Amino acid sequence: MAAGLKGTENNIEIRIIFTDTKEEKILPSIAAVSRVLGISYKTVNTAINPMNKKSFVMDGRKVVLRIKK
Repeated sequence: MAAGLKGTENNIEIRIIFTDTKEEKILPSIAAVSRVLGISYKTVNTAINPMNKKSFVMDGRKVVLRIKK
């Protein structure tokens, strides 16, 4: 038996931070970020760690991903 409900690991709010203006956009889940940026779940999961220093391009602007606290 799996502990907890399936799919709750996706229920993490993610901040998309534009590096040029420090503007933030909050998305409700990792799946939403994956759809907006066109990257895989695993890539999003590793990119939310600040130690990895991954950045992406969204609408011609450089963005980084962080967990909303």
